[in-house]
Amino acid sequence: MSEKTSFQYADRASAEQTAGYLRQVADGLRRGSMTLEGQGQQITLSPSSLVKLEIKAEGYEGKGELQVEVSWKPFDVTSAETLQVVAGAEASEADTSPQSLEDSRPDETVEGQ
Repeated sequence: MSEKTSFQYADRASAEQTAGYLRQVADGLRRGSMTLEGQGQQITLSPSSLVKLEIKAEGYEGKGELQVEVSWKPFDVTSAETLQVVAGAEASEADTSPQSLEDSRPDETVEGQ
């Protein structure tokens, strides 16, 4: 039986720095491997090509919270609904036509990651 390894990280960071971390996690998901390291801890994960995505968002009077959970294990998926994420625009003003991830990804490199 394998030993369970866990990793937890919490700190304040700029929105740009946080977006960079999320881009690195997304890249690790695409590649099927990622290592997280910080605050004296390290974990290497090998996500499968099929993952479960859960997103919870709350907002109230200028405060907000976004929780993103990605998990994987062998399981069957009979259908998947499409999620739309609109950045920098109110939902009522946004174009709600579906876009592929490749079409919406900016061609930019973020320094310092």
